[in-house]
Amino acid sequence: MTAAASALSMPVRPVHAPPRLADATNGRLQHSAPIVAVDRRPLVRAGLARLAGSAFDCRVEAVADLAEAGAVLRATESDPRALLIGVPRGEDPARMIGEALRFGVPVVCALDDENEAVIRSLVAAGAHGYVVLEMIEAESLRATLSGIEAGEPVTALIGGGLGDARAGGAAPVTERSLEVLGSLADGLHDHEIATLLGISTSSVRKHIASAQTRLGARTRTQAVATAARAGLL
Repeated sequence: MTAAASALSMPVRPVHAPPRLADATNGRLQHSAPIVAVDRRPLVRAGLARLAGSAFDCRVEAVADLAEAGAVLRATESDPRALLIGVPRGEDPARMIGEALRFGVPVVCALDDENEAVIRSLVAAGAHGYVVLEMIEAESLRATLSGIEAGEPVTALIGGGLGDARAGGAAPVTERSLEVLGSLADGLHDHEIATLLGISTSSVRKHIASAQTRLGARTRTQAVATAARAGLL
């Protein structure tokens, strides 16, 4: 039996939220169970591990593939909190998610970009949540996993479209993007919004671009107006 086959032959366990400890004073969540970051690209894998480590007080294991993840899971005494799986651009997430779900651990996909077709595919395959690498922050990862533990397979800040995607509708604007649009409506410039929200200027622009795409707006001004008319601001 190959390593991959051995890893995937583990019995299926029901997904449940492992115990969470007291909230740390620096805003990170303390947790008794590890997170396993999976990505074949060394730099992305290291970045996912650093991000998870900055968001949570728990052990983070970074591995190259699901076979290695299986070995980590078998050697782990407590149930892992989640599998954080990188999905490279152009790769079918359904196969990866199908394999990962056999471990009985919540699966969160880290996407290279916010591609609606890919999002629908991963949702249909059973992923519990997703984040977008070009916009990901420790805050969005905390929101994602906290939502999963609360029984909501949706991220609170990045990737808020999971629920509507399951129902076949268009993905809604994320809460963070709405915060950015609201700040634009208040007359703030990009660098002022970045300071206010504690994110980079490039992230501000990406959130605006994402909102424009989701709202079908050609300009940021039109995005603000559309969101306001819809009662989102």
